[in-house]
Order: sequence, then C-alpha cells, then structure tokens
Amino acid sequence: MLTMEQIYRIKYMKKFEGKSLRKIVDITGHDFETVKKYVEKDNLNIYF
Repeated sequence: MLTMEQIYRIKYMKKFEGKSLRKIVDITGHDFETVKKYVEKDNLNIYF
C-alpha cells in the first residue's frame, strides 16, 4: 500500500505534468498496475 504522499505524487505527475503511466512507473519504481489503479481512482477514501 502506498502512502497518501506517494499517491498524490503519482496523480500529480499524470494530471499536471502529463507523464505517461510507463514514465511514472520508471520514476517511482512502483508496479504498473499499482500506478494505473491510483491514477484511475477518483475516491481516495480508504474506508469505502
């Protein structure tokens, strides 16, 4: 599980810097499916 800081960084790189998922994977070292999951997720509330 990623920290909120890591999740926000991933979302920022995609939305504001326009980086591709593969580029984010290269930068962060996280798995592709993990990066994809958090980029596509709108609700970050962990309780629901």
